[in-house]
Amino acid sequence: NLGPSMNFSWFDDVWIFDLFHESWEEIETFGDLPGKRAAATLTLVEIDGQKHALLFGGRGHSGRMNLLHSLNLQTFEWKLLNPLG
Repeated sequence: NLGPSMNFSWFDDVWIFDLFHESWEEIETFGDLPGKRAAATLTLVEIDGQKHALLFGGRGHSGRMNLLHSLNLQTFEWKLLNPLG
């Protein structure tokens, strides 16, 4: 229970920081969109020579999530992954 005084938002947006211009830009993404969540984990990896952001878990309106999504950082396409094991 987060308590009656907790006020927070669920997010589903993606932003990239431009180091040269020191500015943020919101990115349009497509595919298997992960949906709004809070408290997720994100890590950067290389898969088949392409950079990806892996998004795991988090908490949504219906409770905790146990899903793994990959965002291709060249095409900005989301894919829902089904890891084995």
